[in-house]
Amino acid sequence: MCPRFLRSVCRGRQRAAAAARVVGQGRVRDIVQDALARGYHGAFSIEPHMIVVYHETGAKPVDEAVMRKNYVEYGRRLEALLRGVAA
Repeated sequence: MCPRFLRSVCRGRQRAAAAARVVGQGRVRDIVQDALARGYHGAFSIEPHMIVVYHETGAKPVDEAVMRKNYVEYGRRLEALLRGVAA
């Protein structure tokens, strides 16, 4: 199911699915590329806690330096993805 605010993006993605290069299940590159092609000029954000899911039962504490390193790497990958899509 597609969130309401991304429905036009999802419909476009569905039409192009057969020809799309799929990397990962989230298809972030495809979605970002489609949004930009349709004139999206808003912000992008990233999930701040990729290593630990705090709401999971039994979640173990993770060193803050490890979480920071992961977050910075994630941000750099998003930057690279955006540069690649905009090129």
